Amino acid sequence: MNRSWLVSAALPAGWVCATLKDVALWGSGGTPSRSNPMYYVGDVPWFKTGELGHRLISRSEECISEEALAASSAKVFPRGSVVLAMYGATIGKVSILGVDAATNQACAVGTPDAVGTGFLYAFLISQTKGFIDAGRGGAQPNISQGTVREWPVLVSPANEQTRIIEKLEALLSDLDAGVAELKAAQKKLAKYRQSLLKAAVNGTLTASWREEQRQRAGEPEETGAQLLERILIERLSRWEAKQVAMVEGQRKRPSIGSGKKYRPPIQPSMDDRDDLPAGWAVASIDQLARVGTGVTPLRSKVQYFASGTIPWVTSSAVNNEVVHQAAEFITELALNECRLHLFPPGTLLVAMYGEGKTRGKTSELSISATINQALAALVFEGEAQECKSFVKLVLQTSYERLRERASGGVQRISIST
Repeated sequence: MNRSWLVSAALPAGWVCATLKDVALWGSGGTPSRSNPMYYVGDVPWFKTGELGHRLISRSEECISEEALAASSAKVFPRGSVVLAMYGATIGKVSILGVDAATNQACAVGTPDAVGTGFLYAFLISQTKGFIDAGRGGAQPNISQGTVREWPVLVSPANEQTRIIEKLEALLSDLDAGVAELKAAQKKLAKYRQSLLKAAVNGTLTASWREEQRQRAGEPEETGAQLLERILIERLSRWEAKQVAMVEGQRKRPSIGSGKKYRPPIQPSMDDRDDLPAGWAVASIDQLARVGTGVTPLRSKVQYFASGTIPWVTSSAVNNEVVHQAAEFITELALNECRLHLFPPGTLLVAMYGEGKTRGKTSELSISATINQALAALVFEGEAQECKSFVKLVLQTSYERLRERASGGVQRISIST
């Protein structure tokens, strides 16, 4: 163990260099055989590394019997011992035993003698990064009991240890109070942000500005209703042009009534209609955007994913406001056989279902990508592109309402020029 940092340190009067084996009695635990279920029917607390992290631990996930102790390397350590995780992802985590308890073999347990429990705990916490860096073993990093015992530590006189812990606990208490205040402030900011977004999309935020504009320049040249009509006319013209192009591509003359019928977009529900600002209109998402979704190609068909180059986005991506990359890629074969659509940059994505807070989230593609069936894609074309940023804002404001209505319904929005 490299002690150069200790040797070179100018020690305060009365302090000495030592190792962890000089200040505590160290031991480890064991895991009773799982083949005997009765070993895990007892009243001896038995802690594993995954349970470490809180300063004081008193209630274990599992308890073992006295027979289990006798038949394994598990042993009981006294209350006040300090437990250090030596293996895996939890390496370096530390807790103090609040009860007499046993541990598994992945824990190093120190019972202090030359230092106090609080001092040993604080020191081990300060060495977390060092323990992680000292881990060895590739996919399963670990440190050994030998490494722990030989770990260097500076030891102060007992009365000074007491003063150090008292000062540290006072400072940590102040820090905890500051963190609590910060969390409370963050909650208030979140509520303020939501109120601000709501005011933006219902016109309250710009009410004074609109009145100033009206007094200065009169009524706007185009109302929300006129904008919506312009969007719908252009949408119909685009559909007709596409039908003509399809017929011409087949070298046939279009006949009256040929081709598919035009499907008018779904009208918004006018139930419980809010009072709209002058010049605003109500529209549905279907009137403003082409709405689509995706699928999940069959995982068992290797050709759908192997060496794929086409981004395939899932609902977890919408936790970011903008999707810059996909976690998975599919092949041209999957794109064609699974009838997936490649959506362009600028497409809005809405999570229709998902775990935790994902459902109802809205994001925007910055790349061309396909999506799975958990997402809805909103593509804004032509004149409707003027509304995209506003619609994105409306959807973000409607997060909670979207979560409640994720199973169906038509989202209505109010638009202005």
